[in-house]
Amino acid sequence: MTGLREILLGFAIAAAPGPMGLLCLDRSLRRGIHSGLATGLGTAAADGLYALLGSLGTAGLTRQAAALGDPLRLLGGGLLLYLGWKALTSSSTATDSPKDTSRGSLAGDALSSFALTVANPITILSMGALFATTKPAEARGLPYALAFAGYLFLGSLAWWILLSCSAHASRRVLPSGALRFLQKGTAAVLLGLGAWGCLSVLR
Repeated sequence: MTGLREILLGFAIAAAPGPMGLLCLDRSLRRGIHSGLATGLGTAAADGLYALLGSLGTAGLTRQAAALGDPLRLLGGGLLLYLGWKALTSSSTATDSPKDTSRGSLAGDALSSFALTVANPITILSMGALFATTKPAEARGLPYALAFAGYLFLGSLAWWILLSCSAHASRRVLPSGALRFLQKGTAAVLLGLGAWGCLSVLR
């Protein structure tokens, strides 16, 4: 295994549009690059975890996703509502100087993004589909599964580093009005996605 294919795969999975990208963008704009990187680290860790579990056999994983679909959607939707409302009502804006972030707050950013990614049934199902046509770790060996997950984690992390750095750089390029609109817009979309996740359980 050279790792290049797995790194590119992790990059592509992370780059798919979704709530985690919006959350990373919002935190990078509102709280600074370190908060965005911590958010990306948590998401990449969850991707790596599911890659490892998926490589060890997808049958049980996909069954659990089907069984826990509604609770996970409700949990993920509620967390998105909380994070979106917090971002929308925050006193800090993208035009302010990024606030210093403590280790505790950065750990909270990483843990919340990890939990949100883990609670996303789409993540579980996509990882299950990814490994549905591959040999399980019993056939290829546990070291292969660990290496696959590690390379995929690095690819995912590379995307979040790129997104955080790009958002941070945009603060110096975009006018203040555009930055405020972008920040409030991402917060509103997070709220909408959270509401959709919660309401989908009732259908």
